[in-house]
Amino acid sequence: MRILIIIVAIIGFGAVIGSIVVGQRVFEGKVVDKPYETGLMWDKMQREKAELRVDIKNTEFKTGNNEIVFSISDKEGKPLSASSVKLTVSRPTTTAHDMEYKAFRQLDGYYHAAVKLNLYGYWDLKINIVRDGRSIMLEKRIFAEEAIR
Repeated sequence: MRILIIIVAIIGFGAVIGSIVVGQRVFEGKVVDKPYETGLMWDKMQREKAELRVDIKNTEFKTGNNEIVFSISDKEGKPLSASSVKLTVSRPTTTAHDMEYKAFRQLDGYYHAAVKLNLYGYWDLKINIVRDGRSIMLEKRIFAEEAIR
C-alpha cells in the first residue's frame, strides 16, 4: 500500500513539475503594457456600457436584406444622441461574414440600418456609439430565419 501511495505521489509531483516547465517555456511575456491602467479603463468602459441600453424594435429577421431599427437610451430611458453609430453584423463563430453598416437616426428617434444577413441562424450585432469623442460598443444577438423563396 505504501508503494502505491509513493508511486501516485511521484506521478503527481511529476505532473506539477512538467506543467511548470511547459508553462515557463510557452509564456510569451507581458500581455499588456500597463495592466493596472488597462484594467481601470476596462472597468470604466463596463460602467459606461451598464448605463446605456439598446432596444431592437424588430422581432423577426430573414436571410437576405433586412432593416434593423433600434433605439439607444440611458438607464432612465431617455433617448441618447450620438455623433455617429456604426453597426457590425457578424456570426458568433467566425469573422468570415462580418459586415459594417452605418446607422442613421430618423425623425422617429430610432436608428435605422439596412443590413444583409447571408446565412440562417444567430448573428451578433455590435453597435459602436461615438459620443463626445469617445467610443462605446454595445452588443445584441439576433436570429435570422430562412427566407421562403
